[in-house]
Amino acid sequence: RRISRTTTATTTATATPTIIPRTYFSSVSAPPAQQVDVFPSIVIHSTLNAQINDNNGLQPQGSFAEAQAAFLNPPKETIRSLLGQLLKHNIGIVAHYYMDVELQGILHGVKRLQMDLLNRQQQHQQQ
Repeated sequence: RRISRTTTATTTATATPTIIPRTYFSSVSAPPAQQVDVFPSIVIHSTLNAQINDNNGLQPQGSFAEAQAAFLNPPKETIRSLLGQLLKHNIGIVAHYYMDVELQGILHGVKRLQMDLLNRQQQHQQQ
């Protein structure tokens, strides 16, 4: 990394200031633990290209993204069990965006299951 600074110095007998640019080189970089080869991201492919990956068209890049992608499709039994307990006790969950990735995946799965059940119920009532 290059850092440029301009300094003023007097070089003549009449004291006319002269600008002398000085360049300093810095080798400051992130600590090794914070350096990454690949920017963590999850690439989403269309359903036509879903054959690229078994992850429903998702292609995680980097270890952090791989860890998050692992929780995008939580076990269906965990989702059903949690939804059953919520309905049994007539309670809900208020979640924060900064919660654990695994919990986010499960709660999102519960929401999808609730919406599927609601849609089925509405379709059944229309028949």
